[in-house]
Amino acid sequence: LRGQIIGVFDLSKQLGTADEKYNNLIILGAAGRKIGILTSKVNEIVNVPSSSIRKNGSDNPLFKGSFTYNGENIIMLDSEKMLIV
Repeated sequence: LRGQIIGVFDLSKQLGTADEKYNNLIILGAAGRKIGILTSKVNEIVNVPSSSIRKNGSDNPLFKGSFTYNGENIIMLDSEKMLIV
């Protein structure tokens, strides 16, 4: 990423987390494009089999679906849709 300029997005309003502090930056890439998103923290990065992903039951178009990990329900963001935002 050195020397590259990419857009950085604060999705806190779309995700309903506007009151949190965002100190971390995640870079997403797909189809030759890159964006950065701000986040309050990153606990872990996991690989999730597609068979474990439940269909999106939310009205939020940025949500791809959800899965259970270590007993917790985790919501997945759709990175390809985020690149279009």
